[in-house]
Amino acid sequence: MDSRTVLVLLWMLLSSSTGIKLDGNGYVDITIAISSNVPQDNTLIDKIKNMFTEGSIYLHQALEKKVYFKEATILVPPHWNGVKFDRASTESYEKAKIRIDNADSDEPYAHQYAECGDEAQYIHLTPNYLLNDSVIQLYGPRGKVLVHEWAHLRWGVYDEYSDTKPFYHSNGHLAATRCSNFINGEFHHVNADGSLQRCNIDPQTLLPIEGCKYFPYKNQYTDSSIMFMPSLDSVITFCQANEHNYEAPNLQNKKCGNKPTWSVIFEDSVDKDTLPSLKPMQSSPPAPIFKVVQREQRVICLILDVSGSMTTDSRILRLQQAATHLLRNIIEDQASVGIVSFSTDAKIESPLTTIDSGSTREELIKLLPSKASGSTNMCNGLNLGLQVLRTDDGVELGDEIIFLTDGEATDNIDNCSRHAIKTGAIIHTIAFGPNAANALRDMATQTGGIYFSPNDQITSNQLMDAFASLTLSTGDYTKDPVQLESVGKTTSDWFNGTVSVDQTVGNKTSFVIIYQQSYPIISIQSPSGSVYSQTKMSHDESLKTVTLNVPGTAEPGDWKYSIQTTISQSLTITVTSHAASADVPPIIVKARMSQQFSDGTKPMIVFAEVSQNYRPVINAKVWATLESQTGSAQELQLLDNGAGADAFKDDGVYSRYFTKLENGRISLKVRVKNQDGQARFIVQKKTGAPYVPGYVVNDGLLRNCGTGCRVDEAFTMDDLVDSISADTSGLRCGRVQLRIAFITPGRVVVVSWRRSLVSAGYGPETVDYGKPRDKQTHTAKGLYGGSTSDQRWKFQGSESVVELNPPKPPVSEEPLEVGSFTRTAIGESFEVAFTGSTPPNFPPNKITDLSAEIQEDSVLLSWTAPGEDLDQGTAKSYEIRWSYDLQMLRESFSSAHVVNTSTVSPQEAGSVEQHSFNLSFTIQNGTTLFFGVQSEDEQNAKSETSNIAQASKILPDPNPPGISNPGLNLTVLIISLCVVAMVICFVVAITTWAVRRRKRLG
Repeated sequence: MDSRTVLVLLWMLLSSSTGIKLDGNGYVDITIAISSNVPQDNTLIDKIKNMFTEGSIYLHQALEKKVYFKEATILVPPHWNGVKFDRASTESYEKAKIRIDNADSDEPYAHQYAECGDEAQYIHLTPNYLLNDSVIQLYGPRGKVLVHEWAHLRWGVYDEYSDTKPFYHSNGHLAATRCSNFINGEFHHVNADGSLQRCNIDPQTLLPIEGCKYFPYKNQYTDSSIMFMPSLDSVITFCQANEHNYEAPNLQNKKCGNKPTWSVIFEDSVDKDTLPSLKPMQSSPPAPIFKVVQREQRVICLILDVSGSMTTDSRILRLQQAATHLLRNIIEDQASVGIVSFSTDAKIESPLTTIDSGSTREELIKLLPSKASGSTNMCNGLNLGLQVLRTDDGVELGDEIIFLTDGEATDNIDNCSRHAIKTGAIIHTIAFGPNAANALRDMATQTGGIYFSPNDQITSNQLMDAFASLTLSTGDYTKDPVQLESVGKTTSDWFNGTVSVDQTVGNKTSFVIIYQQSYPIISIQSPSGSVYSQTKMSHDESLKTVTLNVPGTAEPGDWKYSIQTTISQSLTITVTSHAASADVPPIIVKARMSQQFSDGTKPMIVFAEVSQNYRPVINAKVWATLESQTGSAQELQLLDNGAGADAFKDDGVYSRYFTKLENGRISLKVRVKNQDGQARFIVQKKTGAPYVPGYVVNDGLLRNCGTGCRVDEAFTMDDLVDSISADTSGLRCGRVQLRIAFITPGRVVVVSWRRSLVSAGYGPETVDYGKPRDKQTHTAKGLYGGSTSDQRWKFQGSESVVELNPPKPPVSEEPLEVGSFTRTAIGESFEVAFTGSTPPNFPPNKITDLSAEIQEDSVLLSWTAPGEDLDQGTAKSYEIRWSYDLQMLRESFSSAHVVNTSTVSPQEAGSVEQHSFNLSFTIQNGTTLFFGVQSEDEQNAKSETSNIAQASKILPDPNPPGISNPGLNLTVLIISLCVVAMVICFVVAITTWAVRRRKRLG
């Protein structure tokens, strides 16, 4: 590999995938795009600005004054008018990292399905979320919610609450899933009429039954964590190691190996090399700078290589075929298109022409170059193409270039590519063949364009796919073309297949058949049996192309094609359609790789997302084909099972590791089918700020009259715990535990007390103070060495008050049938360049779905089998260990107790594994144990330790009590204590009388 290639690939490896950059202390190049589905409302722009301005202050607080939002661009839809917006440059809806669009729910979320520490795809907000101030009550201040979603987007952390496991057992005690543990609250069940009742307990699990909610105290005395509940006023930062709840069954622990969010941000995120050394700002951050831009009708210039090498393998003919498909079926009406060809010199084949009819399209098709000769002077073509773009309004800003070439430049492309990048045009590049210049990727990456590298294999149909993918969506997918099928075959007989047209598509449906040599016999049959013969198709002999344009809206169902040839030749078919209705977005597929460049040191993941209007489509059959420049291909079935490379089960994102790497450019194509009727639409909760059902605004507990400090919810009849904020002596917080001798509504008599201290950076330490000299009303003086003034403790006997938020608008979660459909999509091409001479050997993938259950005195573990190489093949063996201590198991796996796995034989990757075993002792009721698994391959390479699974032994209770909240039982507590005191006094009096009487009688 030459040094120039190494430099280009190194740049690709180090560059950010989002476009967002950290400039000093400020984030810049943030694009917020409003979908074309959103009606014009200029108030929305002000709301976005207010959210980011407020969020910048919260972000500054959350990360120790290190960062803030510096610059952001708001992209408004093309149809918004009445205001002179700036002209958009390289911004587009699909590339934007914050998207504003309608959806089934107003919940803010980040679309996240990558590994911990990797950036999410985008933040999604609805217009109603921004315009309707009542949602602030449901989720918290918009600025703080933005920071919550930003942490997902930028730093790849996960939520610290759990909708599926809101409660868990911790060493026999019931706990709410939260972080930090210093967040306190109460458990309530909200009835249909809005009244509250105590939560009932499931007699088998001894956990609250479904419908029990955790209501936090409105006033908290901890500042973390934003990833748990950003709606709380006191919460302004992320959980750090000394306060992280390592046991909570939330996504942050599961996905990030029980690592605190703060540690992920500073050690694993895209900013890990910058944040630790970044100095805090000395003053408050300035307000963000906003730019509001708009993209109008597309202006495109095709810059096409017609040098002599384009005669190889009929490349010039294939260029014509693909460009014809682009002009006839893909580019939208009212777009302006120009055509430039280049070889030794450059030539304008067509000036900018507005597409306003079918005849205009055909005229442009006739002007496509058909002959090739000469050298490859790329700069001549690029400069002339930019000149064509300037002919409409004098600038190239926001216009598009589609640049195709098959060879290395005869001239120095660096001399012109830098200028082209600075013009503000979007440059899509197609590197046709194995020798195309590496600078083509540079131009696409830096301008928001798309990069493709199709090979010379006719049956792969890659060049057609590349041109068909050159759309620029505004968020309204009803206006974008949808590729239903793209497949090829070399045969001397029949080429048959089925294409399923579903209810969401059907308009402008076209079948394009390309043959290599001889005109074949073609027949296409509709679902109702109507047959379209060749007499109803158009045949372009010079392009060796046959096209059927289905009139009106194509009939839903299975369309069958039959192509017969009598000689051996390559045949391809491409089927494209549009939405059947302007009100119903079509099912779409988006394909991508986890990296655009690999040196073999980090596994690559293939992703395919299948959705319809942000609703996941599950249970589809998804296959990916990864094809190199040499034509070698690997097929992978992508899975949505929540194991291996797949982050979440049934989220509509299908994933798999790509392990058979080879040097060079590789193309990605994904095919999706639902021809067995199993696919479903579902509504799934995304990662985002939680809905809060309400708050406890008056807990009715023991308070200090002077400070109003709150008592923790956990107490017994003779123990009350008070959490007190204290900034004295460098303490982070103080906790005073009082042993109660007697309580009256006006005073508390204490017989002993102790204080637990949590120093900054250290764990808790207990200081015992023994007994006070007087057993009268206790004062705070002395608990802090006399540093605080006398403040009498008083007991408030009122019941707690819960303030309910409005209910979250219901969203139907019933899975809906999809019907038969087919789709194909391609992702951007990527490159592989090994650091060594041989491909890497990957260990088995990390097990991410380990679960544990204690059944009497046995333990049952379940997980999805990893492979020999990541998630492919079969691993050699498993190592299972357990511990009472989660941290020890996580940090020192080999030191934990080992489980005998001699009888466990790993199954093929993707299989369900279960292993039941007995421990060498009787597990006591209330015991919590932690389990982890590692797997090993034939080369003795070990996987990472699995997610840590925990299980508690809880014996069923046929009559479980409800959950008692402290605020609800204070009156009972007072009465009980009084009764107990009266009984004691009565017993003492009787005993004294009896003793005295006996003495007299004696």
